[in-house]
Amino acid sequence: PDWSLNKLKINGSLVFSEFVPVYEKESITIPLRETIEALGGSVNWIGNGKTEIILDDKKVVFTVNESTVSVDGQDIDFATEPELISGKTVIDSNILSSIFNAKIKWDSENNTAVIWKGIK
Repeated sequence: PDWSLNKLKINGSLVFSEFVPVYEKESITIPLRETIEALGGSVNWIGNGKTEIILDDKKVVFTVNESTVSVDGQDIDFATEPELISGKTVIDSNILSSIFNAKIKWDSENNTAVIWKGIK
């Protein structure tokens, strides 16, 4: 498939990213920084493959290529690992959904990862 046609929509607005979302095997890989910032959070590169996120009063630390994520100092294991692809940290959307209670789906008709959070 031509992944370059894929898009990211967060709370109803299209979000630009150099890394387009990828949908494979019931999993959606999304760009970390653009997604978190569009949700109102902040993203800080700590170094040594670590990225810190502040969103919803939660402090989350991801480490590239490690499946354990620190959420407010508590380690949680996930089935997938954040990756670094072309200089961008990307994560499986299930991690985002689990930590921040976001609703995520793949709109196959429009090749779009759709994320809702905090909107009823």
